[in-house]
Amino acid sequence: MKIKIHPGLDHITDRADLLRDFVVFVCKDLQCMPCPIDIVNGRESAGLKTTAQYDTQNHHVTVNAKNRHFGDVLRSIAHELVHHKQNLNGELDAPVQDVGGDIEDEANARAGELLKSFAYQKGPERIYENLLREQEEEKKEKKVPGYFRTRKEKQLAKMKTFGTPGFAEEFYKQAKRIGASPTHLATVINLETGGAWSPETRPYPFHTRKEIEAARKQGRKLKPKGKPVSSAHGLIQFMRKTRKEMKELLGKDFPGGPEDAVAQMQYVGDYFEMVKKQHPDANYGKLSDLYLAVFHRNALGKKPGYVIGSEKPNNYANDAAKANPAYIDNSMTPEEQIDYLEVLPGRELGNKARREKRLPEITPPFITKKSVIDKVNSWPLYKMADSLDPKGFGAGDLPTSVKIAEARKVNPLRRYIREMITAYGVGRVDPTKGGVGRMFKLGVDYKNAGTNIPHVGQGYVDRSHPLPYEITIRTNLDPKEMFNTLFGKDFSTDYVLIVPDQVSYTDDGFRLNASVSTGSNQGDEDDVNMISTALYKAVEGLPSTPDNANIVIDVHPVVDKIRYFV
Repeated sequence: MKIKIHPGLDHITDRADLLRDFVVFVCKDLQCMPCPIDIVNGRESAGLKTTAQYDTQNHHVTVNAKNRHFGDVLRSIAHELVHHKQNLNGELDAPVQDVGGDIEDEANARAGELLKSFAYQKGPERIYENLLREQEEEKKEKKVPGYFRTRKEKQLAKMKTFGTPGFAEEFYKQAKRIGASPTHLATVINLETGGAWSPETRPYPFHTRKEIEAARKQGRKLKPKGKPVSSAHGLIQFMRKTRKEMKELLGKDFPGGPEDAVAQMQYVGDYFEMVKKQHPDANYGKLSDLYLAVFHRNALGKKPGYVIGSEKPNNYANDAAKANPAYIDNSMTPEEQIDYLEVLPGRELGNKARREKRLPEITPPFITKKSVIDKVNSWPLYKMADSLDPKGFGAGDLPTSVKIAEARKVNPLRRYIREMITAYGVGRVDPTKGGVGRMFKLGVDYKNAGTNIPHVGQGYVDRSHPLPYEITIRTNLDPKEMFNTLFGKDFSTDYVLIVPDQVSYTDDGFRLNASVSTGSNQGDEDDVNMISTALYKAVEGLPSTPDNANIVIDVHPVVDKIRYFV
């Protein structure tokens, strides 16, 4: 194998070993010998008209890597190696279209699949390192007002489907219904839809980079090209057979239209409940079981060595391995695999039994339950709000762009009211002791207000507008016991009042979403210090807190919710 990396391409040279592994991976999948590959620093110097090309006469690949991400370079290499395979098969004798056509479409689709499979094996962060770093820089812009606390949720807020009225509430509702973590359910949906979160998602062939760039420059959206490569459809890629099964068992038609986001989310919950009845051992609290219910439900409740599709009376197991190379079990030698298939117990038919029944034998490579679980455990989780209460934090009536605009119009009015109250007192604004000024009366010391200007009196908390906070307490003590002791009857001092809204427990503590009032209620650094100090004093003063206890308290105001709701 000959790969030449031209000078000035440090981002490629630094990962030369990974590049060689990718070429080996692609050629092994395509079942062909690699051809010479030149990685050049600029199209002009190499005489390239595009980002990459394949020389059919000399069997030579040239790829431009100047100002391109490592992942993009790998995709181009895979694309041209597919052309290399096509050339060896005698498929490039006739002129080939630059855009479209069976030859180009195959190269685009296979390149995308191969890169995705390789990234799963090696870790996406190694392939898309620079791209991810740039994306992290983009995350620093102003947050979206509303319920969203994480970058992933902010991205979802911009998506048409998650922003559909009622969808977020239905998402959290179905997560609670099936006993799954919202983060786990979001991870599966995001993977199955390729990040689109659309009820219309179908596995269409990939667009070329040229098509994508042209569409971006013209400001138009790309329409799906060609025909879907399978019958998969929707949020968790329901197959035609599955949709028919649910119609027969549940009497429900598949809601797959653009207007059916909420209905399909409920359909997703129906599916997981149906699978749970078929496989009672399934534990949806685990991401691996949640995904196995989608990938191959018969694997639920089986031992780790179970071969995916081995119970099928055809070549399903081998076909599954060809279609999903990222999940192939490489932990056993071919000899061990063959030995295992000879004695495979139960419904999973071993090759000995398959020969007796005159069924096709299963030959390596294949996919086992263990290899799928190992892959799932390596996934980065798609973080969502921890709440499983659709009426609580993280769900419900999401602040649409219209509501955000309305909130911005109201803010000047709120500021004006506060200024009036500060300057002239509540009585001037609300002489009848009702109306808008009433909410500012609690905690105000009028006796010491010589000019009728309200002040917060010592020993009182201004409870006029409690603010939302996120409080995290990490400890080596029992987190549930600590929470019940501190917040069982709310947390109150002379200057701080904490009313818990939601709590979630972790291995090393708990996280609390709460409404907090302080003497100033500004949601600033001074308030954070005041709340943290009060909590530390309370924890240290507990009789159950030993001297060697590890306590870390982190307090954060939920700024966007403050702006939106206060």
